[in-house]
Amino acid sequence: ANPFVLPTPVLRASTRGVTGTGTTSPTPDSSGKPAERWALIVGIGSFTDQNIEPLKYTASDARSFQDALTDPKVGSFKADHVHSLLNDQATTKSIKMQLNWLARSAGPDDLVVVYIATHGSSRDLDTIGVNYIITHDTEIGANIDPDSLYATALPMVEIANAIATRVKARRAAIFLDTCYSGNAAVKDAKLIAPGIKNAAPSAQTLDHIKQGSGRMVFAASGTDQESLESDTLKHGFFTYYLVQALRQQGGSAPLSRIFDYTQQHVSQTVATEFKQYNLQQTPVMSRSEDDTDFALGPSAGVSTAGAL
Repeated sequence: ANPFVLPTPVLRASTRGVTGTGTTSPTPDSSGKPAERWALIVGIGSFTDQNIEPLKYTASDARSFQDALTDPKVGSFKADHVHSLLNDQATTKSIKMQLNWLARSAGPDDLVVVYIATHGSSRDLDTIGVNYIITHDTEIGANIDPDSLYATALPMVEIANAIATRVKARRAAIFLDTCYSGNAAVKDAKLIAPGIKNAAPSAQTLDHIKQGSGRMVFAASGTDQESLESDTLKHGFFTYYLVQALRQQGGSAPLSRIFDYTQQHVSQTVATEFKQYNLQQTPVMSRSEDDTDFALGPSAGVSTAGAL
């Protein structure tokens, strides 16, 4: 009844099937497989504000991940269950509308995937330390106007709230190849290495996103590290090895195993390619319960107390 408090979806309010209203939630399919699988894919490399430096490979990263999801040998997602927003399609309004599409579409026994590749703002650019997704129509001005950032960008906390409080699906995987960029913030910002200077969402943001049960969150790098694009791979390091892992191991592989492969190869490759700059990039996985694990493919059984 309190308009200032977000409700938890009734069907996910308890890990033991109690809805909070004295009724019992529907029991998941006995095989542990999701009834349906849904995905939102966002890749933004161009921006209306000329003060935001373009990104080379975010749109192709998004397409590559989407292709893996819809590939019958990998994710086997139904084509009409995967919505994508690329470049000028990915406005703040459009992304929020598609997050609500996920909330409307996915049932409690379903699986939801959200993938976002773009710039992200660092916490110190906001009055109260909020990380923002830099959308196609975000305005920051030449000197980073915090009011414009607040008014036009998409707070990561809104994505977190959509997943934690609006999406009813008991299984959700969120992939964040987002970053804050020295070039995105100030044209003459000093870069540690050639290309974009990137950093991951804060630990507080990741913790908020994984709230609930059956949630797995994957970030391209640790909070104090850089998340880089590769002119050699023509992709971001994180997405390149994430897709490679999915294709090599198949859609039935649990995401923890996909992550192990991704983390190892990203860390090794970045350390080698950027050795002269002494840069490191170590992807991060966070989950709602220690034993939360599931696959993206059609045999995506779940191993989490929160989703049983």
